[in-house]
Amino acid sequence: MGYTATNVCLRSVTDCDPVWVTCMKTIPTFVGVAPWLIVRWSRGERVFPPWPVVATLFAAGLLGQFGGNVVFQWALGIIGIALTVPLCMGTIRLR
Repeated sequence: MGYTATNVCLRSVTDCDPVWVTCMKTIPTFVGVAPWLIVRWSRGERVFPPWPVVATLFAAGLLGQFGGNVVFQWALGIIGIALTVPLCMGTIRLR
């Protein structure tokens, strides 16, 4: 149901910048996780890992967003879905 609801919502923003829409898709995740983090923090439990780990995760997230999602959205606009998705999925290497 969540996947279907997401796609319905995404269809309603087809006139918006795809990069912006991709970035805004993280808001529901943040809203869902924030109460859990607040509860942990109020109990005195550790909420985040050490700062070097947070920095590494932050850098990996930025790389994934701008090196993956943004380039994927750009490719959809240039060569279309019929080529973009197979090229993207075909480059994923299974071990």
